[in-house]
Formats: sequence, C-alpha cells, structure tokens
Amino acid sequence: MVDDVSRRGVLLAGGAALSGGIATKLGSRSAVARGDRDGAPAIRWQALVENDDDVTRPVSVRADDGRVHVGGFSGDESDDTDPWQFGADAVRGTDRTGTTAYVEGQFLTEGAVPAADGGRFFLGRYTADPGTDDATTEPTVVRTTADGEVDWRRAYEPPFDDFRVTDVTPGTDSGAVFVGYSEAWRDPNTWLVAVGGDGSVRWQRRLDEFYATYAWGVQRTASGSYLVYGGARRGSERDSGRQSGWVAKVGADGEPTWSKLYRQRSAGEASDFHYVEDAAETDDGYLFAGYVSPAAEDAEGRAWAISTDAAGDRLYSALRRPGGDGAGEFVAVVPHGDGYVLAGSTFPTGDAEVGYAWLRGVDASLSSNWELIDPLDQPSVLTDAVATGDGGFAVVGNHLNAGGWSSPLAAKLGGDPAETPTPTPTATPTPWPTPTPTPTATPTEPPTETPTPQPTTAPAPTGTVESAPESQSTAASEDGPGFGLTGTLAALGGSALLARFRGESTDGN
Repeated sequence: MVDDVSRRGVLLAGGAALSGGIATKLGSRSAVARGDRDGAPAIRWQALVENDDDVTRPVSVRADDGRVHVGGFSGDESDDTDPWQFGADAVRGTDRTGTTAYVEGQFLTEGAVPAADGGRFFLGRYTADPGTDDATTEPTVVRTTADGEVDWRRAYEPPFDDFRVTDVTPGTDSGAVFVGYSEAWRDPNTWLVAVGGDGSVRWQRRLDEFYATYAWGVQRTASGSYLVYGGARRGSERDSGRQSGWVAKVGADGEPTWSKLYRQRSAGEASDFHYVEDAAETDDGYLFAGYVSPAAEDAEGRAWAISTDAAGDRLYSALRRPGGDGAGEFVAVVPHGDGYVLAGSTFPTGDAEVGYAWLRGVDASLSSNWELIDPLDQPSVLTDAVATGDGGFAVVGNHLNAGGWSSPLAAKLGGDPAETPTPTPTATPTPWPTPTPTPTATPTEPPTETPTPQPTTAPAPTGTVESAPESQSTAASEDGPGFGLTGTLAALGGSALLARFRGESTDGN
C-alpha cells in the first residue's frame, strides 16, 4: 500500500502520524476559527491539481524562472505509482503542465529537484513486484528529460539493511545529492550520496557519530556545502527511547564540518522525540522547523522552530500551537519579506478529526507576526513550501476527505498579484437608420365625362340603330403582394453585447 505520510510527516511518536485512514468530521473545527490574520499575505491563487489517477501525492516544490515545480508520485492504484510532476506560472497560477514518467512496478517519490537542463531528479523507493512475498524495495533515482520522459533509472546499494531514502537536493556539475537512513534496530544510521548527471556515484558518506541518526532532509547552502537534518539518539540501544533533533553540516565533498543535537522542554516536562524537518539560511546562520513530542502520553505534540548561528549554536527556539491551544507540526520554513514563514498542518484534537493547513509568520527572533489556520478553506495537509521570486511563497499537499488524502493541491500566497486583464471595450452598435416613408400619392379621380348628346335622327322606317359599348380599364398594380423596403428594414436587427525565547525556551503559543 502507499504510505499516506510524506518523508516530512513521518512521526515515530505514536498518535501523531497523519495517515490515509483518517476519519473525518468535516464540520468540526476547534482551532480553525482562530489565528491572527493581521499582516498575513493574501492567497494569490489556489489549484486543485486534477488528473486521471486515483493516487497522487505531491512531496516537494521548487521555484525558478517564474514557475512553480511540484514533484511527487501518481498512479491508478497504490501498487502502480510513477514519478509525477506539475508546473504552473508562479504569479498567475496559469499555464499549467503535468507529466508522468512511467516505470514498471511501484515508485514512491520521496523528493524531487529540477536538473540543470530542464529535466528532473526523482528520488524514491522502487519495488518491481510489490504484490509478491519476496518483493524488495530499492533506493532509486529516476532522471527525466525536459519533456518528462525517463532518461535513466538507477538503483543504489546502501551500507545498511532496511534502508529508506528521504530527500534529494541539487548537487554540483548537473548532479544531485540524496540522503536516507536505516530503519533496522542494529546500526540505524544515515547515508549521504552524491551522484553525477548520469547517476554514477561521486562520493558517499556514513553519518554515524551517534548510536542512531535519522536524516529527514538535505539542503545545499549558498556556499556549496550541505545541511543534513532529522533526529538522533545518544548512547546505546537501551538509551534509545529519547530522540534529539539533529543537524550536521558537511562540505561540498561530504566531509563533516559540525554535528549538533537539540532538545526542547514542553509544558515543563522533558520531551521524548524531536524532529528537524526543514531548514533555511538566515543572515546569522540557519532556521530549522520541526516537531516535538512531549513525554506525557496525554499531551499534544508541538510544532518546533529553532535558530542557530553559522556554527550551529542555538540562538532562539520556540514551541508553537495552532491557535494557541491546538497541536501540529512545521514541515517547511521559507524566507518571506523581512522574516520567515513556518508552514505545516494542525493535528486533530478535541472534536476535530481532520487537520488543516497552518502558516505562521515569524521574525529572526521567532516572535510571531501573523498566523493563518485553514487558509485553503478545506481540511488539508501540507507537505512542502518554497519561496517564489516575486516575494511570495507556494505550498503543496493534499486535501482531506472522509476517505483520507484526496485531491493534490498547490497554492500561492503573497508576492505579486496576478494581473487583471483590461476588458476589451464593448462596441456600441450604431442604430440602423429609420427610413423616411415615401408619401402615399393621393389618387386623382378621373374626370366625369360629360356625355355628348346623341344627335336625333329620323327613324328609319324599317329598323333600330344600336349604340357602341363603353371602354373599361383592366390595368392592375405592378407592386403586387410581398415586402417593400420598409418590410425589409423591419426584419433586420442590431446586437450588443510566534513569543520570543533565548536559548532553551518553554512552551509558547
């Protein structure tokens, strides 16, 4: 079956995962009506990405050259999914394109990034025969052309068992760098790999400085180095019950520069699990977004944001709840104006049994500027976000319905408004000239003839003389029956037309 959980939304803590089996009460919204919308960006456009497939999952979004590029997987059924991409004009949301690169078997995309020549790298879990008992899943990269056709497909052999790929970022010289981790209880660590434009391995690194390292994502920095982030566990297997947030920085050749662990207290108690799910560069260093699961079983999860300097040392950190009293996670962070946007989803709490898109604007100290809960006006889960070149940002994910994950979505907030075309003036019709009627001639009665007296003659003695008959007019009108000019004209017609904390902080709203 398809995991209805993106690489950014997988939560090892029980009870917080978003899954395809969500029961829904579409009318229940506990925290949805709240949120400080003052100063929030407007929605410029929103698209329900429709295709003929029953299963479509956007997992990543990038923006360049005035367009938004969405990557994911799509298929008629869960056992037959392929790399899928969708694009739209970033400002207007128009000029939409979509292609599916068909491969035999099941390909579940975990990340996708544009290639230098207009093609795309898709990183995913590939299973040739998903319905068989001995089915094997391989970490695989599919490279597509600018037309969306498969250029090449290559599987890789990790140094760990039960390996799961999680994310990919652009590399150097037309290549890419991907990351993943082992889910095995022995040696559960991270593998980082750089590949060339032809898929060949350029370098590979094991990131195993702790008992367990789980890499959720990788991002190339402006200087050409890479940030790898997720969660890690100290000590041994017996001490593996608590997980810290983890970030490692490596050079362009994969050599480690530094590695840091981060923890946060929630509601006065220690938290069990910490996840760093996305990263953004700042003027002073980095800003990370993620999730914290409290130790108490009945406590709700908190969204987490933490900023560091360039060496990874903590500057500010904060826990946030949607509407001040809900539960949720941040899956993405993007620069926006003078601050940043933390994007994620709420978790079902109270009477609500579905989640909603959740956006929060913060400054460099993580103080909240504005908040949007359910800006898409429908139960939804967000999987990624990206800044656009016009000062706005785009989000992607899926709507939710009674059956779980539904139509894929893409939306743009802030930035330039779409130009409203100037309507073409409607021509004012020139009225048809009204004809001047031709005067009807008044007939002149013919003069009455004055009879000429018949001369009186002397009667013939033997007969009677007869008079000649009168001459009668038999001429008829030449107009005859039908339409004249006035009738023709009558038949014609015209038409017209987040509170600030320094160092270790406590729970916040």
